[in-house]
Amino acid sequence: MRLETLSENILFQMIIAPVSGVGSTTQPAGAYIDVSDYEHFAFVALVGVTDRTTQTLQVVQATAAAGTGSKAVTGALIDGLSATDDGKLAIVQVDTENLDSAGGFRYVAVTPTFSGGTVDVGAILFMAWGKKSLGAVVQGSTVDQLVQV
Repeated sequence: MRLETLSENILFQMIIAPVSGVGSTTQPAGAYIDVSDYEHFAFVALVGVTDRTTQTLQVVQATAAAGTGSKAVTGALIDGLSATDDGKLAIVQVDTENLDSAGGFRYVAVTPTFSGGTVDVGAILFMAWGKKSLGAVVQGSTVDQLVQV
């Protein structure tokens, strides 16, 4: 019997590495992710230390990796984080069928916007699963080590 591994089924990508100022850090240009081969994806915000009174994460979609025609994914917004959310996770999950695929939108990114206060330390991770084509998921360059026992 073949065991399926996590890394064969879920694509992982570090969007914003652990950093002070995660709320004012944007995804690098050209870093929109093509999700057309997946049924679902999510952005996970790992909140370290924060005193920000308003913290939002908006998932956006585009027609190219460069962010061409970028617009919000309706309902894909985290806006409930506050200054008391140290050490918490916030996850926004999207079914790819909710993208404007008829308009050619298949690339996604996340836009963090934090205000109030002065401190925010954290990271943002991307995951995609439900691969539509055959074969295992190929992890990108942000996955440095993979150990399976």
